[in-house]
Amino acid sequence: MKRRILGLLFLLFFSFEMYATTFSVPDESGIVYNSKGECMLFYDMDKAAVSFSDEIADFSNVRCSRIVFGETKIDTFVIENDYISISSDKQTVTLKSPIANSGYLFEYDVYSNGDSLKKTAFTWITKFEPIDSLIWTKDSIYCEELDIDFSPVLTYKTKFGETKKIIRNMTISYNTLTDGENGPSENSTQEQIEESNTITISPVPYVNTTFVLSDFTIESQKYQITSDTFITQAVVAFPTMTTTAKFLHEGDEGIDSTLKFSTSFDEAISLSGNFRSSGPLLLNLISNSSDLANHFEWAVTHGVTAEQGDFSNAFVLFEKDINSYEVSDPGLYCFELTVSNIRNDSICENKSYACFSIAESQLNIPNAFTPNGDGTNDEFRVAYRSIASFNCHIYDQWGRKVYESTDITKGWDGYVGNRIGDIGTYFYYIEAVGTDGVEYKKKGSVNLIRTKD
Repeated sequence: MKRRILGLLFLLFFSFEMYATTFSVPDESGIVYNSKGECMLFYDMDKAAVSFSDEIADFSNVRCSRIVFGETKIDTFVIENDYISISSDKQTVTLKSPIANSGYLFEYDVYSNGDSLKKTAFTWITKFEPIDSLIWTKDSIYCEELDIDFSPVLTYKTKFGETKKIIRNMTISYNTLTDGENGPSENSTQEQIEESNTITISPVPYVNTTFVLSDFTIESQKYQITSDTFITQAVVAFPTMTTTAKFLHEGDEGIDSTLKFSTSFDEAISLSGNFRSSGPLLLNLISNSSDLANHFEWAVTHGVTAEQGDFSNAFVLFEKDINSYEVSDPGLYCFELTVSNIRNDSICENKSYACFSIAESQLNIPNAFTPNGDGTNDEFRVAYRSIASFNCHIYDQWGRKVYESTDITKGWDGYVGNRIGDIGTYFYYIEAVGTDGVEYKKKGSVNLIRTKD
């Protein structure tokens, strides 16, 4: 049967020379859609009228037929002359009061250079109908994306009987969780609709919400429909990792003491250099998860497996938030947080990633400092990376101990007792062990310099 219809179409349309014609509407209050002349969409059929113009003047023998594509046949009705008109300059043909869900075929002769050419032009008429239904499958578990079907779907037929969908100009608005400076918060989001009859929301909203669909297909009027409340099962987390490192260590590759997780492992690797790199580090891991998350897995991997993104044998912590988790060995560390909603045998989960490196140990000792209160080089402070233990002793020229410390984050301000020390040379002896096991024993001299004001 399909072959029969195609054969009829071939005879109907290819018995004439085809000509691409752009259709328009005389009264702009009637039309809202023009798909390259293939379809005219009207919302007020009482005002419906359609015109086309040929680049070559002098129309003659104009004939217009209404085409109805049935399941088994094509019905053709010749339009009486009372319903078509030709402009006085014979450049425009107008069809008055067309019927919706019908095609219109114009057949006419065009004379050019004394020759008569057979021409045809075709358009389809569709009546606009506002969307009256938004539907998703109520008993499905939606974790990653949600398909919403709307109706009615507006269609038209081409000159070959092929059904096409009219693309409406629409937006959809709904609430979800987004990550902000102060953590996750519920916010409204709006998306432009690209598909013609199915809307895909990805990711699924992380809060219960309604969907508001706005249709701007009619330029002069906006139509809206609000769905039932969507009850979400999806979960999300916007985790952060912070460290309590007191000072930025000389040689640190990264300067951030807070690192936000990424949605992909590759992105986490690319951002790994932003975080503090000197160990040991005490880490606080905050999940910042949505309310439905009820299961948490912090997987930690180190070294080669971290570089490969392999979490199959990772060490796993099962807390919502982790405080004071210590890392010290040099190398790359990667975290994978999986938050889940486990209830009634249904599981929705969401994964996030973060990576950073602990540097190999390093110890650099200055040979002078200027304790004059100008904020620059006021202390004798050791520059370091990844030091696990530290012991420093400083002596004056007569061998008297003037300073000692086991806290590498602190420096000597030049005071001996309650007064600033004398200008001159002092001697230090430092013992330290790196987080990588390297032992340091350093001794030498440092000059206390007091610049003039």
